[in-house]
Amino acid sequence: MNYPPLQPFPPQVAVLIDEIESVLGKPIEIQTRNAADNPLNVPEGLALCDCRMIDGFTSVAIALPKNKKIPMHIMFHELLHAHRNVCLAVPQLKPIKDDAAGFRLAASIENDIEHLFIIPQETSFSAESFNYWHSYYDEKLTEIANSSIDNDMDILARRSNLLRLWMVTSFCLPQWNGTTQASAVLRESGYLDEANKLLHKIQLNLPSKEYCLATFLRFSKLPMDKFCLSRFLVQDRKIEHFPIPLPQ
Repeated sequence: MNYPPLQPFPPQVAVLIDEIESVLGKPIEIQTRNAADNPLNVPEGLALCDCRMIDGFTSVAIALPKNKKIPMHIMFHELLHAHRNVCLAVPQLKPIKDDAAGFRLAASIENDIEHLFIIPQETSFSAESFNYWHSYYDEKLTEIANSSIDNDMDILARRSNLLRLWMVTSFCLPQWNGTTQASAVLRESGYLDEANKLLHKIQLNLPSKEYCLATFLRFSKLPMDKFCLSRFLVQDRKIEHFPIPLPQ
């Protein structure tokens, strides 16, 4: 992988790159984010990791914001996503029906569950990342708190977003200065007790990502039969799909 603005890479980053590229048999691509190609509506200032398999061949691309140098901890974060997907064959949540709404929902849940594993590694790698994620979740809380509620789907989405925010910040960022405000929003919405029960169950199920996903879907009151798990089997040149386990 060639990205001069951050090179030479520190050892932890270089090791990830070497292991990913060894499995792929080719370099990780660096791309500039295309605003038009953003199915998850991720803010343009954020980096993205894109792992995909086409005709049995797996590729990894790190898509970076245009005209913006990212900090090293963000590159480390995205490479951790790629390493888990490609080298460790970690299961990912996918919708069974291929529609845009299901894809966005599954990807949002998948990303936040992944953060339970990745953010602790990232904050150990760089203390700078604490401020980054504190600011990120400040903005996310404001966005959720001010979201409009026009129908039952909006209620479910807001509930899911609040539960995920509480789960990630409580587990990964215990010193987050938005905890009091998030607690108030959850209490006003009637979700605080449930959010704390979810956090307890998630902690019991770690480090099993499969059971963390199953637990979150149950607490979110989302139909588990609408989703499945999939993982890259790079050497076999295929993607394996299998059911979500029943929550413990």
